[in-house]
Amino acid sequence: MGIKPHPERNVTIIKDEIEVSAKKRDGHNAPCNICLTRNKWRQEGILVADSEGWLFLVGSDCAKKHFGDAVFNKEHRRYRADEEEKTGGEFLLKRIDHIPDLVAYAQILQRMASETSNPHSSLHKARKAVSVFRKAVDKDDGWLSVEGERSVILPDGRETTEGTFEKVARIRGRSVLKGKNVAPDKASEAVEILERFGSTEDERLDVIAKAEEQRKLAELATAYRHAVKALHEVREIVQDFRVFFGPENFKGLEAWAEHRKCPLDIIVTSSGNERTLEVDGMRRRCVINVKPLMEELPDKPACMD
Repeated sequence: MGIKPHPERNVTIIKDEIEVSAKKRDGHNAPCNICLTRNKWRQEGILVADSEGWLFLVGSDCAKKHFGDAVFNKEHRRYRADEEEKTGGEFLLKRIDHIPDLVAYAQILQRMASETSNPHSSLHKARKAVSVFRKAVDKDDGWLSVEGERSVILPDGRETTEGTFEKVARIRGRSVLKGKNVAPDKASEAVEILERFGSTEDERLDVIAKAEEQRKLAELATAYRHAVKALHEVREIVQDFRVFFGPENFKGLEAWAEHRKCPLDIIVTSSGNERTLEVDGMRRRCVINVKPLMEELPDKPACMD
């Protein structure tokens, strides 16, 4: 048995998630230096100091056993919170010089995301068409088909016909067909987060310093990550709109709509920057100006790669 910690001493975690090389432990688990009787851990070692200066290298289970569940868990939460604050601060300082480029990029994406609202709402007025398009994208890899038939010879030599599906056009742009267009809100949220850092280096440093005082560095770093993730998502959605309303996609839609066996009573046209859809039962046809969507997407800042 090793030296047991005194139950009335305070304990402080110095380091957790310690891993001992397999070469140094002969391929076995490392020993708890309180229990000593058998090897117990491999990667979850914890170095703990008590208020008298004694150091203990133990596994997480032994730590709870020897220091007490409540005491150890409280100290571990304190240690992890400190580590997250430290990591968050280092993360933000490494990226502080990238924020201006990121803000400029986010503002452009925000404007482009806002241009998806009218095309989305206009398209979704053609609910029957959207339902068919969504099914094609979700279940048939984007293929719009029509029913057909072909002759087949039965085993007994007789000729008969069987139903088939003829693939006519393949459409792309899944995001456009979702019931809710989240791009504008996500872009605005990302801009709002990034603009909190201010417009100058001094302002950015002040924001980080204030977060450190309030112990909110981890929270601020998480918000930054969330903003970057949102920008990736917004870019993908905007690109989906560009593809769906692009001339190639609509050329395919026109071919499908004009097919004599098209399952939907629909008229699709594409001319210049204007796209139209008219489905049986609609009060009026959808007329969509896609010129704003066709603007080239900006290059992603290097810090997003």
